[in-house]
Amino acid sequence: MASRKFKEEWAPTPLPVPPEVEAKTKAAELSCPLTVLGRFFVVSEYFLIMMFRLAVVKVWPSLGRGRYSRRENGIYTREFVERMGGMWVIMARMASLRIDLLGDAFCEELTKTRDRAVPLPMDVVRQVIDEELRKRGTSIDLVLEDIDEYPLNTRAFCQFHLARLKDDGHQVVLRVRPPDAPQRARIDWAYMRFLFGMLDRLGIAPHLRWKDLMFEVKKATDDQLDYRTEESEVRRTRKILRRRRIYVPRIYRRYTGERLLISEYISGVSVADFARALRSDQEGVDLWIQQNGVDRRRLCRRLFNATLELLFEHNLFYTELLPRNILILRRNRLALVTLNTIGTLEASILRKYRILYQSLVAKDYTKVSDTFLMMGPPLPRRDLSAMRLGVTRSLKVWESRTYIKASPYAEKSLSAAMQRLAVCAGRCNLPASWDLTRLHFAERTLDLALETLDQGLSFMKALRRYDRAAQIRTIEQGVTKDAPQRLRNLSDVVQVGMQFAENFEFDNDYLRRRMIGFRGTIGRAGEIAKRIVTMLFRVAVVVIALEGFIYVKKRYHLTMGPDEGVLGHTLDEMSLHSRWAWLIALLAVLYVLRIIYGLNKELSKEEIRPVGSR
Repeated sequence: MASRKFKEEWAPTPLPVPPEVEAKTKAAELSCPLTVLGRFFVVSEYFLIMMFRLAVVKVWPSLGRGRYSRRENGIYTREFVERMGGMWVIMARMASLRIDLLGDAFCEELTKTRDRAVPLPMDVVRQVIDEELRKRGTSIDLVLEDIDEYPLNTRAFCQFHLARLKDDGHQVVLRVRPPDAPQRARIDWAYMRFLFGMLDRLGIAPHLRWKDLMFEVKKATDDQLDYRTEESEVRRTRKILRRRRIYVPRIYRRYTGERLLISEYISGVSVADFARALRSDQEGVDLWIQQNGVDRRRLCRRLFNATLELLFEHNLFYTELLPRNILILRRNRLALVTLNTIGTLEASILRKYRILYQSLVAKDYTKVSDTFLMMGPPLPRRDLSAMRLGVTRSLKVWESRTYIKASPYAEKSLSAAMQRLAVCAGRCNLPASWDLTRLHFAERTLDLALETLDQGLSFMKALRRYDRAAQIRTIEQGVTKDAPQRLRNLSDVVQVGMQFAENFEFDNDYLRRRMIGFRGTIGRAGEIAKRIVTMLFRVAVVVIALEGFIYVKKRYHLTMGPDEGVLGHTLDEMSLHSRWAWLIALLAVLYVLRIIYGLNKELSKEEIRPVGSR
């Protein structure tokens, strides 16, 4: 069993790393008004300028290749989002996955979005820390010392500082939430709710399901505002990854609160620093690898398998595991220093996502397409054979890229396969599924680290190795270690059980959605019949009233009177004298036409297609 505490012998020797070249951003460029009116002017300015840019390209298409191109629009959007921070950054990262709508160049710029903010004054930081510690019966002077005034990192909803505990002298990292963070989140949420509400009311791209997107953005924001939500997931993650020689810094629970999180500080070489050193001094990196006993391919496989195990076997995943948050230690150990929350999925979605991965391994791309459709919202009743054919062809191209070591990493990663599925669905205007958006962004972020560690990684082979190891772990949990023969015999039983559960998952979901569609069709037919009966009843009431009035006045019926009946006589009178009668008749005809148009619209409305039906 691996150690629960970090050992100094795991710390690697220093690696000479050139300074990171990054354009310095002035504080004025990151600052944004905190008042409702001030942020309204900033948001309005952005949308007006973007509308002007899009209108100019419509009028002069040649300008779309210059200063008003999609890449330039993406840069302007990224600068606006970084200035607003917080919820807007989450929104931009989710939008960066919709290449089918926004284009490659625009989404590529959105992926570069960084959550940055102006650092808080040190007296404000100390005040927040002291208030949180006093809620736990202590104070900042009794717990911490040597608090570094220069922050390690600054974000919209948190700021990081180095410090030291007084009781044991361990170095720790303080994560402090700015006092105005909830206020800014409430203001931005009001603007987003208004914006998405207008898009929903106007019927603009209804297949994007704006309300579901609002829910996911709000949920991600709430998780970042309360640090207590991360503490329990980190304890589970530490226990799981400890057996995989991956260390997760422990969190000091007795000091953790809504606005303060204190975690252990780990000394190591980040993958981001390792990548910069590779580009500048290959020989120095090779010497460092030899001195510290590091194998890049083994580290890549360990990180890849650990993330899949967390997701599929424990329903946990890091929402933002950047290369600078992955530390390389001695003898092929890793440390994951997260600066963001740990996410989870619904149990049903996780099961289907596991089936999708297994279908990728088995190269059953038709099943991949069906599983992907089942994971999303109900589908419109239309022919999806073109979409399924497109998925099959696209994934075959992806598979061929995975076996080519020299092919670009962005074309053969797992996130590339998921992106191909999303693009095929977007071209068919299928309803968007935002449940997996944070997971897909996390996979794309992880690819940056995997590319640095082993650019020639074959994902199909890696998936097969993980799948075999996962099956062995599942069997080992159900049998004793001294029964190898039973282990081999149960292997086939487990395979049959997994296949049965998988088929039941498909069939159960299919039947359930078929019943939903049937009930919806019956309900619609009943509504149409109700409206027809209502219209006939109103016409009958008018005719009966007119019959009674004429009988009282003239003493004969509506259609049985002198001079060819009242109807013929009335038509003759209308054609010669009464304009008001023609107006009334015209209004009656328009009313009947309106009823007929409503019925026709209801009848021609697209039905809900059961997800997964073939």
